[in-house]
Amino acid sequence: SIVKALAWMVDGLEGVTDDVLSVADFFKSKEITDFLSKIQPGLWIILALSLCFLGYQLIFNKKFNREHVLINIVIAITVIMLLGQGMKKADDFSDAARKVAQLKDSGGSTADKDIKDNLTDISLYDDKEWKSTKLKEKNKIPKKNIQYIDITEKIDKNFEPKKGEKLSKTGKKVLEKKLAMDAEGNEGIADLKNGWFDFFPEQYYRWQWDYWTMLITLLVTGATLLFISIKLSKLIFELAFNHILASILAYADIASGQKLKEVLKNIGSTFFIFIMVFVSMRVYLNYTAYISEHLNGVAFIIALIAGSLAVIDGPVMCERIFGIDAGLKSGWGLVAGGYAIAKSANGAMGGIGNLISK
Repeated sequence: SIVKALAWMVDGLEGVTDDVLSVADFFKSKEITDFLSKIQPGLWIILALSLCFLGYQLIFNKKFNREHVLINIVIAITVIMLLGQGMKKADDFSDAARKVAQLKDSGGSTADKDIKDNLTDISLYDDKEWKSTKLKEKNKIPKKNIQYIDITEKIDKNFEPKKGEKLSKTGKKVLEKKLAMDAEGNEGIADLKNGWFDFFPEQYYRWQWDYWTMLITLLVTGATLLFISIKLSKLIFELAFNHILASILAYADIASGQKLKEVLKNIGSTFFIFIMVFVSMRVYLNYTAYISEHLNGVAFIIALIAGSLAVIDGPVMCERIFGIDAGLKSGWGLVAGGYAIAKSANGAMGGIGNLISK
């Protein structure tokens, strides 16, 4: 039940990530364009004031850098006319990068894969005549159906691997016996007990599952998806805000042009970080698939947590070059900040309650 609850959570967060990406073009939405249209009269006033300030600088400020005035005017006109189209093209490119970065698998969700990878079907040992526990495939259940199995299903000599198919003679004998220790501590074979009056007979479970690996894998995957969604949402908001800010500065920052250039640089960096988030997701999914094939138990859990922390921290080089967090550290900060606010609010409400009671 706990595993199914976590799988439901991971599936929901996976859906949230897709939903967040569906509003990535918020910066070109009707609400943003309508807002820019409403403030357009004010922008013309700002442009007039900006031109007056530019004229003042040209006449009275001898140290004013006149060589860059023409370039600043060209940049401002370009932004006014082509900013929306340019951001739309950049968004189309990042969307194409997102589709390339995703691992498409219509056979089941990420949670289904985590469960399937940690579940072994004991009945498949019959194919190897019960001589080895090494299987080419741990189970043959499709990923999309893996959560519908009965984890307490029993297997005995009457078990049918397929409809109408019986277990091998060796399999039937194996399932009637168990390992036991004699009085001298020697390992031997004993018959399974039938229980009291044939009630609660000893039987083998069909499914062998690594509960803790499954549990921690789902928790780590859910946390990673949560912070990815937070990071993408933050980037989407920043794109819309910078779109508005650049449109305003194109009218207001003709004299120096430095503020406008900084905002344009930030817009370009944000689109790049968008792509880097998708690349990090792709590398993370490939990484988890690789370690699941080569590691087991505690080693797998440690490697998985390390990979998740690497995604959360993000590529350090991106932050050094562009000055923007390419990872999900902002997600950690948001969660910690939300906890601090909730705690403060709870304390404040408690203080008000005490004051009222006095």
